[in-house]
Amino acid sequence: MGRYYRVAWLLCSVCIATTSLAFEREGDSSERESERESSAGGRERGGRFFNAFWTPYVQPRIGQSPAAESNGGASAEETPTAVIVETRPWRDDGFFGFGFPARQPWWKGPNVCNFRQEVDDAKESNGTVPFSFNFQSKQCQDTEDAFVCTTKIRTMNESKTITEKYVCCHGFARGRNGRAGCVQVNLKDLVTTMKDLGASKFVDLVEESKMADEINKGNVTLFVPTNIALKDFEHTNEVSSPHDGQAAVRAHTVEGVLRTGDMTDEMVLQTIDGRSSIRINEFYNPAKLMTANCVPIVSANNPATNGVVHVVDETLPSPNRTLYQIIAEDPRFSTLRSLLSMANLEDSLQNAQGHYTVLAPSDEAFSKVHKDTLAKWKNGDACIGKLLRGHLLNHVICTTAVPGSARVRNVNGDPVTLTRDGERLLADGSAISERDLVATNGVLHVLDHILMSQDSKPLMQTLRDAKMADLVHLIESANLTESFEGLDNFTFFAPSEEALKEVSLSEWEELKKSGRLAETLRYHTVPGQLLTPRGFFNNMLLGTALGEERPIRVNVFPRVFSFERPTVTAQCARLLSASSPVCGGAVYVVDKVLSPPAGNVLDILES
Repeated sequence: MGRYYRVAWLLCSVCIATTSLAFEREGDSSERESERESSAGGRERGGRFFNAFWTPYVQPRIGQSPAAESNGGASAEETPTAVIVETRPWRDDGFFGFGFPARQPWWKGPNVCNFRQEVDDAKESNGTVPFSFNFQSKQCQDTEDAFVCTTKIRTMNESKTITEKYVCCHGFARGRNGRAGCVQVNLKDLVTTMKDLGASKFVDLVEESKMADEINKGNVTLFVPTNIALKDFEHTNEVSSPHDGQAAVRAHTVEGVLRTGDMTDEMVLQTIDGRSSIRINEFYNPAKLMTANCVPIVSANNPATNGVVHVVDETLPSPNRTLYQIIAEDPRFSTLRSLLSMANLEDSLQNAQGHYTVLAPSDEAFSKVHKDTLAKWKNGDACIGKLLRGHLLNHVICTTAVPGSARVRNVNGDPVTLTRDGERLLADGSAISERDLVATNGVLHVLDHILMSQDSKPLMQTLRDAKMADLVHLIESANLTESFEGLDNFTFFAPSEEALKEVSLSEWEELKKSGRLAETLRYHTVPGQLLTPRGFFNNMLLGTALGEERPIRVNVFPRVFSFERPTVTAQCARLLSASSPVCGGAVYVVDKVLSPPAGNVLDILES
């Protein structure tokens, strides 16, 4: 019986709500008019059916909003507009018209400033508009201190990007009660704000260096180290005069008011000392981390009367050299410096507009490489360009952004894995002995080993790494090491260790004494052709290092099922592996030692 009463009560509630909604819509216009005529803080507006249980807070706002302030990150084309809306956080229609309250987004409330920037992309790209169709997209993102919408318009006649940004006007902050708009905060001067944030040591530095008046006379952004960070800095860097203190404060100060919402990844800010810069980077691994010169920002967007304070975990480095200058002036990188010109990387590392990460091998790291390989590198051979580009990343990667592991790509497009093992940081297994040397165009980390991708290794190094010691010994015995190290654009058929053992020691000795060992090994080399597995076809003849008249015959035997990989043979020796890339070539392991042909079939029958 109770169930029927509940159903009846629900039906009555729906009928009453519908009637209430109809009456309210009928008198909606008159009610709005009466609201406009009421004074500031006037009567509260009556609710709907559910207002008998819950009356939302309503207080229309009358008057002007605070003046929007253009911050240091806004361009001259941005036009700030104060957005004034009624501070009623519930929409009129509610949920399906039943009067359930629905929240307004915070950026539609009062005390929110709107910045709009329109960029003519056609002008930026020298007037070319490559679109033959109309296209428009809009993407919005809600960050901790801003709501940003980017609209891209592409037509035959125009190409432009419109960016709209909604932020709390200066002196206001987003409320914590979930209501729309921003609430007024009690602003203090920069020095007091820093004291309240617990940065008393930096305040002492400001006052001792007589910098308080300078930072208070204009709009500035301060990156303030914590007390612990500044204490560590004082232990290793003596501040001997007020001039040193002024330089330290200025190196942490930027003109203009810059919230984190105004900052973008790889953004470079010039400090007021005029000699150094602060590079902003954003990382997601998985949580968001924002850094300034690779130092984490631990407390952001603390407003003051004439600026904003960001607390950082360490004192900021003051870069005034490019990556190339750091390498050229540090004696630990003499070998790396001598090789950069051979890889055509000097210009990139001197480019002031760049944003690179250099995983820089020290001279000690180069000393661990085989002497023959190192000699080839110094002569400009053996894929030195590809090797060094494997140590260069196109983006700034700070080590603080690697809590466990991260995978990035170098400029060759190959992956590099960064992992943290306690206090140690590794790059593809090579230890980073010194980290986060900040330059004006990127950051440098010192490695204790060379990063060698498979396709940057020369043939002999590849065979050594593959544990093919017997084959390496035969090549060295035949005095072919230098010849094989210099190969380029080639294919090499490498007999497996088991295949080499099928030939007796006496036979190898006989080949060596007769001078035919070098001939046999050179027969396994196909110069001038870098063959992929799909490049083989049946009855293919490959000219060898012994000449076109002594070729290798390739045969391809399809399997029963089409999806199975066909069997490929070279001189009836089966290919055991797919291609292993090496510097300038490809290596295939075969299950037999290839013997140069002694003649045609008739010659063999006659003999």
